Amino acid sequence: MLGCTSFSLSQLVIGIARRGFSEYNFRMSLHRSLRSGGATAAKRNVLKRFERVTLLKKRGQWKNEVHRSAQDKAGVIPPDPSPAGEGMRLNRYLAAAGLGSRRGCEELIAARRVRINKRQAESPGERVPDNAQVTVDGRVVRASQGVVIALHKPRGVVCTASAQDRRPIITDLMPRSFGRLFTVGRLDAESEGLILLTNQGDLAQRLAHPKNKVEKEYRVKLDRIPDIAALKRLEKGVRLEEGMARAERIQFLGRQEVRMVLRQGMKRQIRLMFRCLGFTVERLKRIRIGGLELGHLPPGAWRVLSSHDVRKLEPKP
Repeated sequence: MLGCTSFSLSQLVIGIARRGFSEYNFRMSLHRSLRSGGATAAKRNVLKRFERVTLLKKRGQWKNEVHRSAQDKAGVIPPDPSPAGEGMRLNRYLAAAGLGSRRGCEELIAARRVRINKRQAESPGERVPDNAQVTVDGRVVRASQGVVIALHKPRGVVCTASAQDRRPIITDLMPRSFGRLFTVGRLDAESEGLILLTNQGDLAQRLAHPKNKVEKEYRVKLDRIPDIAALKRLEKGVRLEEGMARAERIQFLGRQEVRMVLRQGMKRQIRLMFRCLGFTVERLKRIRIGGLELGHLPPGAWRVLSSHDVRKLEPKP
């Protein structure tokens, strides 16, 4: 948790220093960010970093190269490249601004709610020139750089934008500075473990697309000890309402626990698969997505993924 906190805050330092916020405001925001964690070492390291950046700026030695390096370490994902000099496609620009998937953004354009430099946008394929002003319903929007976040979702937290029964929602665990966040895939409220979030709906769809068949690994605690025949049947497949569901691999860990790997993503799949065999899942924890592991990230904690981490999410042949 400590390493995670200091890592993300070092990126915050750079952003604040570049925007010229006062030292007082920065220190106050830092205090609020770290107050709950009690991370004394993280506070000390980040304050030293801030003082160093301030000194470099005073000397005129603060360079863009430093900022770009920090972006790469923070896992900032630039928008998809467009042909030189043509700007970004409008639907891609709106998706990068956090307004939803490209298809949803195309619906905004078709509804004539989007303008480029006060001119009515006509097509999703229009290019947005550099420094152009894009508005949706009169509100200025800007494409941001994509960021992917790994979060340890605690039990009892729902992965929706709002909860009818006033249960805590997943975005309550994240700083507002990230803006609107989309979950990549899902975990039901009773489950816990690794889940991904991003500020770009388009990116969320690409990472979660079923065609990728990315492995997801879980630790499952049952209401009683399973027999080998039952586990073999899950590998063979059981029929659910959404179709045939099967475990890619399943391993008995002892007592009432198994490790289970899926490539599918049906709703409540593991719970329903075991229910077909007469078992009840007492606890369900996702511990891996692709090559990215939950590790020792505590419940409720998060970290920004590096570019190297994001590549671990790519499906293996």
